Amino acid sequence: MNQIKITKFIKYIFITFLIFTSLDSLHIFAMETDYQQESRQRVAGLKREREAQDVTNSCTEEQDTDKRTRQDQEIQYSINLMWVNSRLNPEQKYIFPNTEFYLNCIFKWAQANSGSIVNLWFDSAMTPIHAIENTAMAIEDYKSFHPEVAIIRLRDVRTLPKVQEFSEVFSNQIPVYFRVDLLRLIIALHMLQTNEIDYFVYADLDMRPINKEQIFDQVTIQNLLQYGIVMAQFKAFHGFENGFQIISKNQNLLQAIDFAMIKLNIMRARKALKDGYFPNINNRRDPKPMHPIEQIIYDSYPNMFKYFYFLEGYGQLKKSALSLEDGKLRTNFISYDKNIHRLKPFGINKLNTNGLFFIPNDKNKFLNVYYEYDDSTDDDSFFEDDDCSDKKQKVFRWLWVPTKKVKLPPSHF
Repeated sequence: MNQIKITKFIKYIFITFLIFTSLDSLHIFAMETDYQQESRQRVAGLKREREAQDVTNSCTEEQDTDKRTRQDQEIQYSINLMWVNSRLNPEQKYIFPNTEFYLNCIFKWAQANSGSIVNLWFDSAMTPIHAIENTAMAIEDYKSFHPEVAIIRLRDVRTLPKVQEFSEVFSNQIPVYFRVDLLRLIIALHMLQTNEIDYFVYADLDMRPINKEQIFDQVTIQNLLQYGIVMAQFKAFHGFENGFQIISKNQNLLQAIDFAMIKLNIMRARKALKDGYFPNINNRRDPKPMHPIEQIIYDSYPNMFKYFYFLEGYGQLKKSALSLEDGKLRTNFISYDKNIHRLKPFGINKLNTNGLFFIPNDKNKFLNVYYEYDDSTDDDSFFEDDDCSDKKQKVFRWLWVPTKKVKLPPSHF
């Protein structure tokens, strides 16, 4: 009897154990199921977040791409190269003497600026007709094998109204450097005023080619928007070089170029042709009668910039004037008035670097200036500062135009 009770008790204990074990397993299973569900929900949530972020990033990238595309589409420009012979050479095969070298330069510019236009300017009065035809054929042959490059156009400077009006200024009696420096400005004004382009890019034919992104980097674009022009950086002379320049449609800039560069220097050239010479900076006749005007256009840029910044409202423009006070001649400075003074302060009869003085409204905020210590003084390029060192004077030196680094040929140095 006792043995039967013991056996029943053991069975009871075993069954109870089995029941509790089963319940605990069910509880653990339920906990695992809840955790798995929570994990799956968490993973799904993270996946949705990633998908949403991917969509956002994709939209941002598309917006950035669209913005860059719009900016690229907004920049309408052409590359303008030029070769002008000093005089007519009937034996010349192409419009320039060094055939292969200059042809390759043109083709490299076209390769670097596909989607744009490369204009090759020449002077038909100084180029035999067969040389023009041979150059055109060489360009066509190249284009037939490389249709993806920029359009290359041969353009004659003699078609420009200003050149037709003053054709004598572009004869071989005038130094070729003068003609080239003047022509690049006449071409710029013609193309910008006829709305052919928004940005005129000029480069010397043998300059190392650069592409659109290099031409219009963010700093250059900002400078063009604020100042209208960017030129090649050059550490000597005026701090810039006109062998490379970008000119925009800034109306005050175009007015200043037309008045203080083109009109002024056409008057100088006509005077030189009439008199048979042009006086040097000391108002004397040079052994080479036309030599003083060879670089005179380059030296005219600072006065043009003074006039341009005056038109832009960056400061005042003053001219020197002599007056007799107490029996003595004194130099006074009066405000420049175009209607009264016209081009005389710029130097019609000779280069005048000290006829005009630009006084900025706030020299500390003027973009194109920097301070340095220098023993030398140049009235055309700085204003004195109140502070002086013991040995060297602190000067206020001007960089008249925003510049950028480009690879100019050694001939510029």
